[in-house]
Amino acid sequence: MALRKVKAFKLMNQGGFICDIHCILFDNDGNKRGDVPNHETFTIGECRTMLIKAKIPALQTGDIVKMKAWVQWGSDNTFPSMFQYDPNGEELKFSITGTTLDNKLGLNG
Repeated sequence: MALRKVKAFKLMNQGGFICDIHCILFDNDGNKRGDVPNHETFTIGECRTMLIKAKIPALQTGDIVKMKAWVQWGSDNTFPSMFQYDPNGEELKFSITGTTLDNKLGLNG
């Protein structure tokens, strides 16, 4: 099965905490090779978008990535699916809910 193509991650914070979007990079063997923050923390009721290539200029079309929600003073949450970076790909929309130590990350659509 082909991976979904992505150019950006969008996160809506519906939890009781401050968070940020991170992009996790993988090599061709599936090994983690980086964890890059968006550096735009935000609180409940707010939304942010990470344009992946803008934060990771060396990223190439076809590189494998995952979306992670960093949670201040809490448990980070990484979405389980891998995606393939493509400058013409989708802006994938996620939401995070819950508390710092018990949160849920979901893909909307």
